[in-house]
Amino acid sequence: MVYRQGWGDLAEHLAQSFKRGDPVILCGRLGEDHWMRSGQRVSSMVLHLHCAGHDLTRQRALHQGSN
Repeated sequence: MVYRQGWGDLAEHLAQSFKRGDPVILCGRLGEDHWMRSGQRVSSMVLHLHCAGHDLTRQRALHQGSN
């Protein structure tokens, strides 16, 4: 599993634009996060997002410009 991270305006726009199960396309930098849990070093792959969009091969989307 790869976790996703988005911050600031991108995170707000993602929350407002997508719902669970929506087909999406994510772009970003793949990295690895490390931390300690119960004295053990653990790690996880993470995609640091810089953009995202609806996957238009599987659905239609209507753009509502910002005001």
